[in-house]
Amino acid sequence: MGRLERDPVSELFDAAARRLLERAYKSADHCAATRLADPTPAQRAAVASAYQVDVDAPDDAGKGQMRTRWGRAFARSLYYNHRWYYRRGGQLGQTRRTETSERPLKVTMGRHLPVRGVIPAGRLVVVEVLPGGAAKARALAAKPATDRYITPGGEPGPAWNEGPEARDWETAEL
Repeated sequence: MGRLERDPVSELFDAAARRLLERAYKSADHCAATRLADPTPAQRAAVASAYQVDVDAPDDAGKGQMRTRWGRAFARSLYYNHRWYYRRGGQLGQTRRTETSERPLKVTMGRHLPVRGVIPAGRLVVVEVLPGGAAKARALAAKPATDRYITPGGEPGPAWNEGPEARDWETAEL
């Protein structure tokens, strides 16, 4: 599958997504956490005017696991960067020629946390870079078919995004 046009809100998170992925790849357990700060009033207004997206609306993809559209955009950025800029040992110097799925990525959006000192209010986000190969195949086989984004053959599964025609954002410059 080739690249499709990206969710423009997710592109705003690319630098943060790469920093979090880098920490996950370097940690002994291949896991890292951060707090996704709530959008500021200025960010809400900019995204709403440029893309007609309400970042505080409930997550409308999958089963709503990312809580809000803001959280879903961050998750999309994590998955995109993982597929196109990382390999087994960590970050590549440039974009891959083809996307990879050698090591799956698990993103968990946690509960909303209040302000703590200089740390802003936001949701706890945990990423895990899971083992590939046979371990990946076993984990995929254990998932119910309705939860699979990718089938064992590598094709889109039932939980796959419906495609560009189902998107509700406009393409614009911020």
